[in-house]
Amino acid sequence: MSINRIIGILSLIIAPYTCFSQVEIEQEKKLNSLLTKLRKADSRLRSNLLIKKISNLDIEYDSIVKHIKSGIYYPNKSKTGFIEWKYRLDSLNYLCYVFVPSNYSVYKKYPASFILHGAVMSPDSLALKKYINEKSYDTDSLDRIIVYPAGWARSPWWDKKQVNNLNYLIRKLKKAYNIDENNISLAGISDGGTGIIYLASFNITPWANFRPYISNPIALGRLSQETIFLKNLGNKPFLFISSEKDQLFPPRNIEEFLSKMKKASNSYEYYLAKGYKHEILWIPEYADTIDRFMDNNYRNPYPNKLFWQTDNTDYGRNH
Repeated sequence: MSINRIIGILSLIIAPYTCFSQVEIEQEKKLNSLLTKLRKADSRLRSNLLIKKISNLDIEYDSIVKHIKSGIYYPNKSKTGFIEWKYRLDSLNYLCYVFVPSNYSVYKKYPASFILHGAVMSPDSLALKKYINEKSYDTDSLDRIIVYPAGWARSPWWDKKQVNNLNYLIRKLKKAYNIDENNISLAGISDGGTGIIYLASFNITPWANFRPYISNPIALGRLSQETIFLKNLGNKPFLFISSEKDQLFPPRNIEEFLSKMKKASNSYEYYLAKGYKHEILWIPEYADTIDRFMDNNYRNPYPNKLFWQTDNTDYGRNH
């Protein structure tokens, strides 16, 4: 058999596999391109169109999942340090401060902590500037991303506008940075801590744990226009810390609320900072307690049990 005939026969055998491999490569390129666009999509309509295109590709479901989990679809040059976000949502202008570790790497997943400030009934939409500035954290030593949303009288923490606001910020953060989706915690100080109870009652899914400090949850009965279903809070762990000499929100208020939490069999830890007034100067003393709580309470995206009660279909989802 001549060498030319042998080459001809081999080409007939190899050609189909070569073509098949080329098709696979092209499909992989399309998938990566669509996933990248999906990460950057700025509307639900745009996201749905891209998802439809992805589902129409001739690629196995498991392969798509593998790409999503292993792929890097984040900007290569994300901003670090102190960042100010200004945006418009629900016909209101919002402000948010973000602190990103200086050594941030796109190849590493980062935990994120959202912290809600106090005095939320201020008429000033920029009141956040009074509490936080670029020197509030040393980003050279940060090991997580810190997010400070803004609240004020037109958008207090116990309002559905803030449910939308925090969801918006989580999506924005996930597009810009490699976030550990199962390690996003929500903390709040004073009014911020009170607001956590409302937010956890209507949007518990994205959060790993909750940390209300010097708060007054018992006041939500008159502050919120929505019904608070206490047993909903049992889906995630809580860490409450109050000050012994707090004249604004006396410990008896939080203790009354915790008795209801206990009756509902909800999971929580409670500490009373001795000798302190309505302040958080005690935080250094409880730093280890706070770190341990966060380390031990990651989000389980597939819990064995779920409980969700609502009288508003806008809040009809838990996981």
